[in-house]
Amino acid sequence: MDVTCLLTVVFRLTSDVLRIVQFAKRMSSDDMQFSQDNLYALNPTYLQNQWESRSVALDTTAAMFSALSWLFLCIPILQISWFLSGGGKRGIASFTMVVVLAVTGSLCELISSLMVIGANNTLNWISTDFMLEEWDLVGNQPDGTGWKVLEMIHLCMSGMLLWIDAFEWICLFGILTLLAIKVRSENKIAQEGSAVFGNKWAALGLAIGLFSIFEFITEIMRMWNWQLFAMVSKIISAINLIILLPIWLIVLGRQLPIARAGFEGIKTLENSVNFS
Repeated sequence: MDVTCLLTVVFRLTSDVLRIVQFAKRMSSDDMQFSQDNLYALNPTYLQNQWESRSVALDTTAAMFSALSWLFLCIPILQISWFLSGGGKRGIASFTMVVVLAVTGSLCELISSLMVIGANNTLNWISTDFMLEEWDLVGNQPDGTGWKVLEMIHLCMSGMLLWIDAFEWICLFGILTLLAIKVRSENKIAQEGSAVFGNKWAALGLAIGLFSIFEFITEIMRMWNWQLFAMVSKIISAINLIILLPIWLIVLGRQLPIARAGFEGIKTLENSVNFS
């Protein structure tokens, strides 16, 4: 089993489990129940309860593990590209595109996760240490202007990061689609029994890529109906990241050592022939 694939699965599932725990905590608490009417009305009492009930530690840890999973995912993808291209001798354009998408997606996820961590911790510090409910007095009563401003800042940050996350799904679609096409084309011309990366594994990657496109669409559609498409996005993400992608990575982790040994054997043979 390839270590990088195994670590990617562990980090990915850890991040998802933490997000599920956070979601379950939100659903079980009356103070954290989402209310679109109260949010749009910027009800200060509702906003204050929401902020006081959030678990920043869970969000921070989940974001870090998510970033690590994307970074480690980059390593096996680069190895596949190198092996399938014969060490950079064929299909250069498509494999260069895979490498560019893998590196770009990983860096975007890392930057996005660091921004989430920084923003969440800063906003949480503001919500706990600043007197947000007493910015302005109406009839000698605090009107909660500070909580309204804090929530608007949070929404703006979330909207900015939403587009970064959406771009990551485009990257994943491009990577897995190109790899699926190249694996199937390589297997057509390979001798019987010599193919390392199977067509079924490639088809699973293509299915994950298609789910990623649907995830991208639902991310964008949140701008029109946040509650509906956020739920659809969570369902697609759960199928894609908790079930399909770990299976794809585990199968890949079993295939990579074989591909690496075969590739190194070919290079050793070529070097010995050239030397002689």
